[in-house]
Amino acid sequence: DEDGFHRAVFCVVARYATLQGTHYKAGNMQAAIPPRVFETLEKRFDVRCELFASPLNAHFKEFCSASAMTDRAFGSLGNAFDFEPSEGSFECNPPFDEEIILRLAGHVERLLSRAKKPLSFFVVVPLWHDSRGWMRLAKSVYCVSNTTLEAKEHAFVSGGQHSRIDQLTPSAAPTSVLFLQNKAGEKKWPVTPEGVAAIREAF
Repeated sequence: DEDGFHRAVFCVVARYATLQGTHYKAGNMQAAIPPRVFETLEKRFDVRCELFASPLNAHFKEFCSASAMTDRAFGSLGNAFDFEPSEGSFECNPPFDEEIILRLAGHVERLLSRAKKPLSFFVVVPLWHDSRGWMRLAKSVYCVSNTTLEAKEHAFVSGGQHSRIDQLTPSAAPTSVLFLQNKAGEKKWPVTPEGVAAIREAF
């Protein structure tokens, strides 16, 4: 019913406002990649699910999020670290936090090591050469592509997009975009120079 929908929306907005500190300029921890990038990923790599999103910024119908209690009504599959797919192609744009990125790297590697069917992860993280999370992703045996997007040459959609007129925010720092795949994933969704160029252009 309409009242129930409004209550559900209020709970989601209040939950994420609290997580972000309630300030109207907050939202960087929930920034998303631009719609054109999602469209490119879906067209070229059959990506249809996000591992780090919310009802406020999700592009696909299926996504994992930080607050399953409030988000399931809008399609959330629960916490990304409890989500264990054995096949498929996924987008991962975690909060830019070193411990979360390190945990994600371990989670993705574990899933890829177990998977017999095609499995692929497109990962977006800051270019932190000295961080354990970045190094584990970049040096993983499953990393088949690692591309740098220079500062100010790409943008993200603000996590506060629902309350902002200008949704795109230019990135002030370099970003790494990586593909981690098992052998079956490499065969089904090959990462070609043309595909990487299309992603770069979409950003």
